[in-house]
Amino acid sequence: MAPNAAKRTAAKKKLQIDVGGVPLVEGVVEQPAPPAPALPQPFVMRPVRPSMLQLASSCGYAPTLAEQHPEGSEWSTDGDARHLMLRRALETGEAPSDPALAALLDTIRTRFPEATWHCEVPVSLFDPDTDEPLFPGGTGHADIIGFLPDGRIVVVDAKFGFKPVPQPNENLQVRAYGLAKALEDGAPAFLPAIYQPNVSGFMWGRWFNAGEDYWSILDEIRAATRMRPDVPVTGPWCGDCYQVSHCKAFLLPAYEGESALEPFTREGGLTHENAPTALRVVQAMKTAIDVAEQRLRAIARERPIVDGGKQWGPTLVKNGRRSISIDAVPPELLEQLDAAGAVKTGQPFEAFRWVNVKGRDAAKKGGAHE
Repeated sequence: MAPNAAKRTAAKKKLQIDVGGVPLVEGVVEQPAPPAPALPQPFVMRPVRPSMLQLASSCGYAPTLAEQHPEGSEWSTDGDARHLMLRRALETGEAPSDPALAALLDTIRTRFPEATWHCEVPVSLFDPDTDEPLFPGGTGHADIIGFLPDGRIVVVDAKFGFKPVPQPNENLQVRAYGLAKALEDGAPAFLPAIYQPNVSGFMWGRWFNAGEDYWSILDEIRAATRMRPDVPVTGPWCGDCYQVSHCKAFLLPAYEGESALEPFTREGGLTHENAPTALRVVQAMKTAIDVAEQRLRAIARERPIVDGGKQWGPTLVKNGRRSISIDAVPPELLEQLDAAGAVKTGQPFEAFRWVNVKGRDAAKKGGAHE
């Protein structure tokens, strides 16, 4: 039997483990696994990178975009460098110079002093019913795995970006790593954890035991690999997708001879049949506008955006539409107004406005964004 086939056979047995009433973790007695749930037929399975599983469980188009635009997120380079430093630290035993990595290693070694830790661990996952790979090429890489003497494993996924991620118990990426390695090694249980130094520090999940827990995670992964790869599904998860600028759900189609509003306003253009699609487009446009405004405000804070004789940028608004000079109010009247709660001091706030470019600013407008 080929090595990979032997591993997959062992994994199938692990999914159906019967521990005979022996407590595995913290007094939990694992029961024999239920039969594999029936999958909808017909179905099309497509392997999904572990890092895309969380998004893919809501939108199958996200992995498609990741394949078409593999440049990754803006934090990829920093994350790759830190993962390299982490691997060197684990291999050499030397403390990393990065404080965030030093804190990571100190935490896991203190919590599990008996564990043996490895970085960038290759893991494979195949569907036990079809032998089809669930990861592209059948293999992914877990950031950190700790191996305990009793066979259990601890899986840590390090995130160095600034966006919060789901808790380990709900995070499909780190649970997929844990499931894959647990099935490969025949581990009776695994513990997922996420380390996000820029957001929440360490987040620890619960122990997932062989049997029903494993089947449940496998079903989630299967569902993610069976989402339609050509249809974008918009929702809150779009804010976590670094491919959103390429997504066709966020691009208003241009119709020849029509204005942008015509598909929605012409007679017969909007019906109950196409309303769901139109609603997704509208929601996508709103999100795109929010993102665009944030970016425009960021560059306008650096230098005002100039268009002809006007410029758009931040101004400090100290008062509301109406203001009153406190110094001109007689003291006795001011006391009465103050006692009645009529005197309120508003905080200055930032507003972005178009203003005329005058004088020296007009002469320098070439230095602003145009």
